[in-house]
Amino acid sequence: MISFFKAILLIGVTFYIAAIYGSTAIALLCFAEAAFMLFSLGLVLADRAWVKCTLRVPISMACQEQKIRVFVNKERRGKPWRGKIRLQLTIQNTCAGGRKNIRQIINGDPQSAFNLILDKAGNYEISIRRMRVYDISGLFYLSRRSTEKASVVVLPTVCPVNVVVSGAVRNFIGDSEIYDTVRSGDDAGELLKLRAFREGDKMKDIHWKLSAKAGELIVKESSMPKACSTVLLLDSCGAVKRAGRVGRTDAYIRVAASLSFSMMDKDCPHYVAWYSRRFRDVVRMSVADEESFYELLVYLLQDFGIEQKEDVAGLYQEKYSAEVLLHRLLLNWNLELYEKDLLLARFDARNPEKSLAETELLL
Repeated sequence: MISFFKAILLIGVTFYIAAIYGSTAIALLCFAEAAFMLFSLGLVLADRAWVKCTLRVPISMACQEQKIRVFVNKERRGKPWRGKIRLQLTIQNTCAGGRKNIRQIINGDPQSAFNLILDKAGNYEISIRRMRVYDISGLFYLSRRSTEKASVVVLPTVCPVNVVVSGAVRNFIGDSEIYDTVRSGDDAGELLKLRAFREGDKMKDIHWKLSAKAGELIVKESSMPKACSTVLLLDSCGAVKRAGRVGRTDAYIRVAASLSFSMMDKDCPHYVAWYSRRFRDVVRMSVADEESFYELLVYLLQDFGIEQKEDVAGLYQEKYSAEVLLHRLLLNWNLELYEKDLLLARFDARNPEKSLAETELLL
């Protein structure tokens, strides 16, 4: 493909040859080339001003190594456009800082698609840096910048960890908006189930309206709050811009996600806390079920600051000084898990699956 600058040089060479040899045919060819170039220039100038490309990723979340379909829509003054363009795309992992550039040629249909495979966990922004708009012949083009972008969150692969939960953790009492779906408690604000009256039940627990309808005594069994007894602090202090940081970040996120998922799977509600890039402060989210776990992953990957220099443990202690917890775990950038000064586990960044599978966490 040639630009208009190269086309002008070609016309100049043709005109020079026609002048040297005095050839009318070559001169006519020169004028034909100039006329075609001017016609193409007019069309491309209009297309360059009016053509718009938008990116769309139908699935906002994906797994590592999963094929992601990216759709490109081409419009010219609000109507579908079938011309040819070439996109220069940038794919950036805002969590780990990795970036790569790709080129994609879009022909024919107003809507086209291409596939991406992202092997590292993180929040990815797919943006159009520059696009080339071609004329109807596909020979000439003009370039322009673009700010169109789309995003997708690539979730880490979770590896199970052997978590052993003690009775103190299971029966931990505290304020919570999460309730046990199996065990009964004394929180009258949340109903666990209705059942028939048994000897020893209190009169205040009888549901008199239902009892009158059923012709027997029906008791309201209250639920038990599931308070968070543990916090997992994510401290990325020590991360620097160097080769291999993307791989280390991927391993760090996989270890953190695996620890959180395994604690949740063992019925251990907990907090996960980190230093927020957006709020410039320590933030935390509670994890008690799969829904809250995946919600955590989305927020974490979009907001986690890898190059954080603040003391997460100190900021957390200052912010939640009145809080009573049984365990405060800290995962540092070296993939070491501590509780206070006690090293609980060390994970291998090159093979986190193996070290996670070999770890036993006693809570």
